[in-house]
This record gives sequence, structure tokens and C-alpha cells, in this order.
Amino acid sequence: MLVNIDIKLSILCIKWAPSGKKFALGASCNSLAYGFYNIESSCWTATSRDKFCKSPIISLSFHPSSNLVAIGSTDNSIKVISCSFKNSKDEFILKSDV
Repeated sequence: MLVNIDIKLSILCIKWAPSGKKFALGASCNSLAYGFYNIESSCWTATSRDKFCKSPIISLSFHPSSNLVAIGSTDNSIKVISCSFKNSKDEFILKSDV
């Protein structure tokens, strides 16, 4: 299925959640997007956050529960955020420099 994601530059990494119900992707424009399948509208819905990091996101990984995602960027930082869709805003769980 086609997913329309409004990201300005190239996508560098993408992962499916272990549950298979969510996906996340990181882009070279410092943006993170994550999405899910919306049953009501019969399409994939993606939420993107611009300037999520100071530099491009090059790796990401979901927690086995599929509710947390860890992202790594080229500014030597790792961030763990909540990606629950019942909440309308992202929450930082952990922010660290490597």
C-alpha cells in the first residue's frame, strides 16, 4: 500500500514495530515519522516531527512492546521516545550522548 509522508529529504532508515501495526522512519532532514494503519479511513496515517534531532537520523529500533522507539543520529546522541498514538504529543523517555 502507498503511504504519503511529508518529508523534505531522503529517508535513511525505516523499521516495522514487532507487533506489525506501526512503523517508524528517520530522514536526512532531522525528521522522525511514525505511522499506523487507520481502520476508519482505510489508509496508513503517518505523523512526522521536524527537527527532532540536531543531525540526520541514521538508526532506529522499537522496543518489543512496540510503544517505545530508540533513535540514533549523527550528532552522537540516542533518544528513546514514546510512540503511542493515543497520546497526541511525543514524550522523551531518555536522552543521552554517546
